[in-house]
Amino acid sequence: MKKYVLGLVIALILVTSVLCGCNSTVEEAPETEAPTEAPTETPTEKTVTTTPHWKITGKTIKSYTEQHFAISQGAERDLVLQFSSDWKLKQSNNGYTLTYSGNDIGYIVQGVAQDTDWTIVEDAAKTLGNDIKVKKNIESRGEGENVEYRYRFEYNFDENEIDRTLTLVLDYKALDVNAADKLYNGPKFSASSNAVDGSLSYLADKNILILGNSFVGTSGIGNNLKGLVYPNGKELGIEAVSIGMASVATYIS
Repeated sequence: MKKYVLGLVIALILVTSVLCGCNSTVEEAPETEAPTEAPTETPTEKTVTTTPHWKITGKTIKSYTEQHFAISQGAERDLVLQFSSDWKLKQSNNGYTLTYSGNDIGYIVQGVAQDTDWTIVEDAAKTLGNDIKVKKNIESRGEGENVEYRYRFEYNFDENEIDRTLTLVLDYKALDVNAADKLYNGPKFSASSNAVDGSLSYLADKNILILGNSFVGTSGIGNNLKGLVYPNGKELGIEAVSIGMASVATYIS
């Protein structure tokens, strides 16, 4: 009887342990994620910033002088423009080169200048009275730090029933807005004079030497000539040499 009871208890213990083993939970190992590649950086393009012309300050012009231009030989009138007193004119093949402190800042040519590598960014046009048609362009070339700006003025009028045009080109930084306005709104005509506006209009950067007898000294012709030239913006070296009773042979010797 005791053996039977003991066997039954052992059997119950085995059954219980099996049942408890069936209800136990098994924790699964966590899934490992596959390693991800580091993102590659895409190079960004550098933005090129171009400074607009209206943010650029040109040289302030403090004093002006009138420059006379004879468009054709024998013309009865000259075209008069207001230039800075600091600008110099150097004659070239078809007009003039403008300089300031020895540096080229622009040019003047007869006719319409043909420049194909400049882009118009601002333009205006008007007629002064019934005579002079003026076009003003602000033009650019390049971009970013290499951008350049310039003014381009075209003056058109009839001379002896022939259509005439004078083109003036200036570095944008060589003048201020007021000076540009004078070149746009201030052109006029002046009666041509062979003594002042005619021949002397083409004597920029040239010197004049006057040789004579005592009359040269007593007449003051050297100073009088300077007085005629300087108000028109010419800076010529004028020297008057006076020798009493001198003749051509005196100076030749």
